[in-house]
Amino acid sequence: MKILLITLASLAQLSVPASMIYQHESTLKNGTAYRFEVRPVDPADPFRGRYVRLAFEQELLGGEQRQLPGVELLPPGRQTAYAQLSIDDSGLAKVTSLSVVKPLYDDFIEVQVGVSSKQLYSLKFPFNRYYANEAKAPSMETTVRNQRRIDPTQTVTATVRVKNGRGVIAKLSVGDQSIEDFLLTSP
Repeated sequence: MKILLITLASLAQLSVPASMIYQHESTLKNGTAYRFEVRPVDPADPFRGRYVRLAFEQELLGGEQRQLPGVELLPPGRQTAYAQLSIDDSGLAKVTSLSVVKPLYDDFIEVQVGVSSKQLYSLKFPFNRYYANEAKAPSMETTVRNQRRIDPTQTVTATVRVKNGRGVIAKLSVGDQSIEDFLLTSP
């Protein structure tokens, strides 16, 4: 009897990380791809390694989307909401509306929303780290940080796979090239 209980407890403990890994990999494999414009910051995590920390243009306070549908339904303060996504004329992802009710379709992500009393808002996406090789992460961060100044016509984007409200960063790109290919071809 004790062996059965130990076995069941072990299986229960293993099921949580296995479920998290499955959801992450399923989103990467089957999720809809959206490209978001980004700004970098480059910290290191002692447990997970080096990464390029990204700030998304869509997260900025207010901005062009000051009249975003659904923001008027959110009370002032910070809370969880669901952001509907679409693709603009330039091929970049944009948030088109916010909802407090989970949508029935896949093209949304769960976000943290901060709303001021004047209906200005800020978004916080659940994804903001692009993990990279220890040796390459610093040069990636430098490239991404300086790219606007060097060539403002080439935007830096993160391709994010979205499925069932989850978002996973699949690729970081400069223009039409992955960041890895860009570093190989740039002087």
